[in-house]
Amino acid sequence: MPSLMRRPRPDLRPLVRSLWVASTDGSHVAGTREHAIPTGEMHLVVRLVEAPVRIFAGRHDAVGRTFGHAVVAGPRDVFHVKDVCESTRAVGVQLHPAAAVALFGVPASHLARHHLALDDLWLTADVARLRQRLLESATPAAQLDLLETAIAARLTCVRPLHPAVALALQAARGTDAVAAIVAATGFSHRTVATEFRQAMGLSPKRFLRVRRLRRLLPRIGSAPWDELALAAGFSDQAHLVREFTAITGVTPTAYLRARPEAAHHVRILQDGR
Repeated sequence: MPSLMRRPRPDLRPLVRSLWVASTDGSHVAGTREHAIPTGEMHLVVRLVEAPVRIFAGRHDAVGRTFGHAVVAGPRDVFHVKDVCESTRAVGVQLHPAAAVALFGVPASHLARHHLALDDLWLTADVARLRQRLLESATPAAQLDLLETAIAARLTCVRPLHPAVALALQAARGTDAVAAIVAATGFSHRTVATEFRQAMGLSPKRFLRVRRLRRLLPRIGSAPWDELALAAGFSDQAHLVREFTAITGVTPTAYLRARPEAAHHVRILQDGR
């Protein structure tokens, strides 16, 4: 759980969702991992401990891949697995996918379902300087101010969303039906699909799947599964179970049993459940 989280300054809010500082206790048991459930947005994380970020291709990947201490995670519609053996401290920012071009010079579609070392997108010297300054900052609040300033300096040439994307996002506030969303934009299905994927990193259908799951997570445990399914926009309980398991990598029952402190982070039990 973040030890400090806040909204960005007003001029950054269209593209920057939140900034946070977190300290987590590792299990100190080799092989302990966590399923990170997708939000549909991007994340930039700078670790302030010696251990680098390690991501696994899946539950059965025994080796994983390290990405250094500063990592960008693109928009996703399925979980990813990360190492949580060791305690860590980190500073991060959650970003609207449309920030990809201004911040990293590539559309969100190029980052989707991927993790990249920040050095692959920014100059290595700039990344090292930012991390060093974060390490030297006296307080978590000062770290957030520093990261916010660094983000703001790169968000000076923001391109507006293509009208097809802007209209689709507006229409999606009232429906989960792709056909209805496309019709509301006045553009062809092909144009909406292409521009939406470029800007958001996901197709409209996959974007809506993730959003439906995000509606569900805060409600889990508050009502029977069939009621939760209908309230969150699933057709029935079976639909909820299929989608939930595919996106999170755990069943709804296993998620409820784990009772994660943070809704999008589920520690994997050693027996694989």
